[in-house]
Amino acid sequence: MSQPTAGKLTPEPRHETSAETIQRLRSRVAELESLTQALEQESREKSLYLASMSHEMKAPLNAINGFAELLADTSYGTLDPEQQRFVSRIAEAGQHLLGLINDVVEIARIDAGRLEVAPQPVRINRAIEQVALISRGLARDYDVSLRFDPDPADPLVLADDRRLKQVLFNLISNAAKYSHAGSVVRVQAGAENGHVRVSITDQGVGIRPEDRDRIFEPFERTDAAMRMADGAGLGLPLSRRLVELQGGEMGVDSKPGEGSTFWFTLPVARETDTPAQDALQVAQSSPAQYAD
Repeated sequence: MSQPTAGKLTPEPRHETSAETIQRLRSRVAELESLTQALEQESREKSLYLASMSHEMKAPLNAINGFAELLADTSYGTLDPEQQRFVSRIAEAGQHLLGLINDVVEIARIDAGRLEVAPQPVRINRAIEQVALISRGLARDYDVSLRFDPDPADPLVLADDRRLKQVLFNLISNAAKYSHAGSVVRVQAGAENGHVRVSITDQGVGIRPEDRDRIFEPFERTDAAMRMADGAGLGLPLSRRLVELQGGEMGVDSKPGEGSTFWFTLPVARETDTPAQDALQVAQSSPAQYAD
């Protein structure tokens, strides 16, 4: 039987004390906080740069659009049919690009904390009816019917009227563009749990589960959407940010092949709410330099 080899005893490993553990965790937390602040600052600076550059692009683009309008004005001379077609294409492309730049500017301003909204009591039925009225022509272009089911209670929402209509128009126009010809887009609204929920349901191709978060990111579009209609993937991200800025939420329920329901919520307003009392300003410096 072998005997144990004589030698030095191996010292037991030293265990970290509670105080040392707490100090190490505090140091790690401080490092993470510093990294988070640096990333947030970098994101804000990028957003401000993007907003500034986009704003600078609008000046020459507005000039292009203005000259296109002058060319189309027969008081300065007539154009032959082919020239009229060319001018029309210039104007359409200019307006499309201007809309994209406006969306980029607004997303950048929101991300940089430089966009103001002024919530006030708004009758949701009236807001939807006004947007539906100007959306019917677009719906007809896609051979889609637009139907609105008003809430008999006609609740008040606390919202920025212009931004609310901007969101509604984005969602209704998307529903029309991505619906099958001959189908119906249905808009509904109703109060629940202190919020008003607005839903826009289409009868389109639907959205796969793995795409439902991605479509709310800038410049992200599904393969089906790209096949069906032109777009840059900015309308949904901007709409969600505008809703969240007003204290609401936005999401989508969908089944591939059966259509989608995009919905958002906004707080119910009181009759006594006023813009002065409830104005929400998300700007740490004057927004004038980023104005559209």
